[in-house]
Amino acid sequence: MINYYHILNVSKNATSEEIKKAYRKLALLYHPDVNCDNDSNSKFILINKAYNILIDPQKRKQYDLSLELGITFEILLKKQEKEQRERSKKYGTAHKFKEVYHTYKKQSEYSHEDEKQFLQLEKMLFFILITIACYGAYFGIKKFFFEEWEHFELPVAGFVFALLFPTLLIYGYRVIYKRKY
Repeated sequence: MINYYHILNVSKNATSEEIKKAYRKLALLYHPDVNCDNDSNSKFILINKAYNILIDPQKRKQYDLSLELGITFEILLKKQEKEQRERSKKYGTAHKFKEVYHTYKKQSEYSHEDEKQFLQLEKMLFFILITIACYGAYFGIKKFFFEEWEHFELPVAGFVFALLFPTLLIYGYRVIYKRKY
């Protein structure tokens, strides 16, 4: 099993600054543009891989766990990816957003005063929509009954809209209002 700490010549307790410093030192030595040895390219790739794993706290924790268990890091990553795929098949992608949802929910708790203001705003917007619907109903019915028709579809569509839109608006508001409160 490859020991990335040994490759970068750092201890297991090394900080990210120590890891960066060791990486830069080794990268200057083994970079293919600087070093013309045949195996310098493979060493440089290994140094990059070690750096990428040890600099990321989550990957480093997983790597330390794999060292303790004696499992290679790649096998551990494959197992985790397989578990995540199975979880996403079972639950969809919702498990990925669980923390985001809980954080949002904590941030979006409203006081009683805020709820009153939202309720007033909601009622005002509903009143505006009802006013617009009534004007639309008035003009649709007026055109249907009191004006001459040039084409059949236009007045009928206006009349249907004049009857359905306010009805659906009031019904939808009542359903939402009952469900909320």
